[in-house]
Amino acid sequence: MLYGGLKETNELNVNISEAPVTFFKIILGYIYTGRIDLSALQEALQGILNRDTFYTNEVRIFNEVCRWITENQHDLDRDSKIKVLSAVRYNLMSNEELSEAKESKLISSDIVSDAIQLRNTLSTDKPQFRGQLKPNVSLTFVSRRSPDSRGFSDLYNRYGTNMIKLNTPSTINYIEKSLWNEVNVDKLKCYSYYVEVSRDEINWTRVIDYSNYNCRAIQRLWFPPCIAQYIRIVGTNSSANATFKIWLVKYNTEDMSTVEIENGFVIPKDNYNVASDFSDAIVIEGENNVNNISLLNTYYEDKARDDSYTWHRLESGCIVVHLTQPYILSSIRLLLWSGDNQAYSYTIQGSLDNQNWQMLVDKSEELTRSWQILNYEPTPMLYIRITGVKSSTGNDFRCVYLEAPNQVT
Repeated sequence: MLYGGLKETNELNVNISEAPVTFFKIILGYIYTGRIDLSALQEALQGILNRDTFYTNEVRIFNEVCRWITENQHDLDRDSKIKVLSAVRYNLMSNEELSEAKESKLISSDIVSDAIQLRNTLSTDKPQFRGQLKPNVSLTFVSRRSPDSRGFSDLYNRYGTNMIKLNTPSTINYIEKSLWNEVNVDKLKCYSYYVEVSRDEINWTRVIDYSNYNCRAIQRLWFPPCIAQYIRIVGTNSSANATFKIWLVKYNTEDMSTVEIENGFVIPKDNYNVASDFSDAIVIEGENNVNNISLLNTYYEDKARDDSYTWHRLESGCIVVHLTQPYILSSIRLLLWSGDNQAYSYTIQGSLDNQNWQMLVDKSEELTRSWQILNYEPTPMLYIRITGVKSSTGNDFRCVYLEAPNQVT
């Protein structure tokens, strides 16, 4: 909080309101003296040792626990010693380290053999690893301007796949990477892939599975927090030989309020318009009255409404927006062109593959004008299709602005 670049870093006074006074005095004493009396905190020590984010070499943790037990042996009963020792993750120690631990006489041969067996049959459903926790700090240190400045090892050549190794096992929940970023819709390049993470390069957990989706441009990938040191991206189908550039890996809490995760899909919320040009959404069907690039973006001031819009002929065409990756959406805000006090009937559909479409909004039997705020059942989609059905005058359907999800309360 004081050195991590948060607002408290630059404040002269920091108000700490959530910590009990008794425990804060203990921590304050440790900050100034470098020592802490844990003899009256059996359970507190065990709670610290049980944290996945209590990260250092496991044999060092064991040695410090042994030292603590020795210094407080007159105040500890047998059960207290066992509880603290049980919090050590012996399966993270090497055979040599386990042998040294056994010589301490504090652990039995059964604990050593169980640790070796657990190491060989480690389940990814119940991870036993530790990793550093640095909220909102880039663990890769990749700069788009200086790609050589980074905090990871590039293992592309060694494995023939897209893989990096972080310098330290770390808790992560967010990856940002780039695919081919096209401008010309006629040369649209899409990729399918999945992302797996590992702590030991043996047991892998799939955190993102977009194997069957046409993804493109910048990928902003959210997943449940996990500890990882290795990250690999595997292209599937036509993307099998594709190279993906990883820009950012971190434990993201700053933007956590803008998303939810359900069944492997991101649900964008406040201040996260996935249909905007900022999010790299692009129109792949529909005409534009100014140029070949969609103007369904964030520029919708009154003076611009009559000058720029995306359109299609009634009864022959539609407007299709291709998002960068699949999302679960449940609302849309739409601005219809109203230069001549125009009114339209239309439908909106969603799809994951640009072939099978699900009806989201059906306004085909009514004439509507200007702003449209539309809600529907949460639906996974990668494509949004807007089809004009009727117009009060003329034979085309015109749309100025698209927002998904709706950002207006």
